Amino acid sequence: WFLSALNGDVTGFTRLEDAWEHGVIESSPFLSVIYHTGIDRIVAPNPFRLFSVAEKAWALLRSLEETDDSPPSDDIKTTVPNADCVTYLLGMFHMNGLSTVVDNGKALSYFERSAKLRYAPSVDMLGNIYFQGICGVTRNKKKGHSFYIEAADELGLFKSCYKAGLCFSSGMGRREERQTKMIEYYERAARSGLPLA
Repeated sequence: WFLSALNGDVTGFTRLEDAWEHGVIESSPFLSVIYHTGIDRIVAPNPFRLFSVAEKAWALLRSLEETDDSPPSDDIKTTVPNADCVTYLLGMFHMNGLSTVVDNGKALSYFERSAKLRYAPSVDMLGNIYFQGICGVTRNKKKGHSFYIEAADELGLFKSCYKAGLCFSSGMGRREERQTKMIEYYERAARSGLPLA
C-alpha cells in the first residue's frame, strides 16, 4: 500500500488511512512519511496529522523494544519501516514546538536515538546542537564537528560536508591538515550541487 501510494495511487493511501483508523498502528510509520512529504494529487504535507501519527509510531517502537523477543535497538528499523525518519521527525516537533510544546530533552533523546539508527539528518542535527550549544546542551564545537564528519564521511550527507569544511576553515582540526581538509570537504559539497559551496 505504501509503495502504491508513493507512486500516486490513492487506493494505497486510503487503505493505510483505513488501517490507521481501525487501530492498526503498524501503518503509522508509513503514514508519518506520507504526511511529512505529501504526495502529489493525493495529500498535502500535514504537520498536525503527522504529529499524532508519529507519536503512535513511536509508541509502536517502544512496545517492540520492551518485549522479551524484540530485536536489539539498532535493528528496530528492520522491524518497523521508517523508524529512523519517524524518530527524527519527533525530535524536530519537540525541538521547534510544532503541534506540541518545546521540550529540548525529548528532542535531544529522539535525535540521539535516530542517529543510532544511522539516519544522516539526525547525525547532522546533533552536529548543529553541539556546535551551537542549543537544545539544552553545553556548547562543544569539537563534538559538533565530529558529528558533521560522521554524517559526511560515513553517511554521505553533502550539507554536512559543507559544515565540516566550515569547521576546518575556522581553525578546527590539526593545523597541518586544516587547509587540505577544508578544500576536500568544500569540493565534495560543491560536486553535490550545494549552492553555498
